[in-house]
Amino acid sequence: MSFWLDLLSQFRGPVGYLRGGIPHAEPTASMSLAMWSWDSERYQERIARNAAWLAKRQQPDGSVAPNEQLAEPGWGTSWALLELAARCSLTAAGKALTQSINAPQAISWLLDTRVETAARVACMGHDSTLLGWPWVVSTHTWLEPTCLAVLALKSHGHAAHPRCVEGIRVIKDRLLARGGANYGNTTVLGQQLLPHLQPTGIALMALAGTTDESGLQGRARDYLLRELPALPGAASLAYGILGLHAQGYQLPEAGSLLQAAAERVLRRDTSPYRLGLLCWAAWAIEQPQGTIWPGNILRTSELTEVPS
Repeated sequence: MSFWLDLLSQFRGPVGYLRGGIPHAEPTASMSLAMWSWDSERYQERIARNAAWLAKRQQPDGSVAPNEQLAEPGWGTSWALLELAARCSLTAAGKALTQSINAPQAISWLLDTRVETAARVACMGHDSTLLGWPWVVSTHTWLEPTCLAVLALKSHGHAAHPRCVEGIRVIKDRLLARGGANYGNTTVLGQQLLPHLQPTGIALMALAGTTDESGLQGRARDYLLRELPALPGAASLAYGILGLHAQGYQLPEAGSLLQAAAERVLRRDTSPYRLGLLCWAAWAIEQPQGTIWPGNILRTSELTEVPS
């Protein structure tokens, strides 16, 4: 435990993808999730600074900008909502939150996000008519922003909203027959794409608590169990372990893999983004089965069963 607490203590406010780089919404929110997870009292002031920074990035339309220099794209909105949900879950009744994003506006932006759909064509394996979320408004649905939006909506009690339900269908549609997931396509010109660890882990996080009639979630889980011990990159390892844990599975060697990955990052570049994710995953593996969020903000009873 002291290893992870000491590691988190290095970071005192909003962080970026690289040490010394400009702060970004994703690493700042995920770092706060790690801090809330391990010791919300110890890191209270740092989390408050992160929350205030995220609040200042919120745009008039409700979206959260990626950094101080850009107003869009707004996919960091999902991260800001997850950070807020974690703080709400651990805040004592009647105690005011520190400065926060306007959640109703952020949720409205997510629900109203425009996405480009298209008729299905034989050369593409995925269902291009389904409505998920894009990286950039008014472009095609992609896997990771859809997973993040589904997680954010679930965390604020909108699991049954039709947009969230269709988002879950999108994620299931994008799982590969061989196991795992890619960036959002399945086959292109008759060739099945290769799976990758990070999108597979994020997909299994978003699908926790849903049915698996097709068996593709099970294949994705088996892919992670098979590939994670081979020393992948830090973010891939963290997301893979979080995805497994959300599904009720855990690698016996997860703790040692995470610490070894953190030590590699510390030797190489001390990336706050990677270290925050590793800290979060390290906390999750010590929790009851399936708990990957501070305060367990995604309770199984709130999840929507969606037919494949």
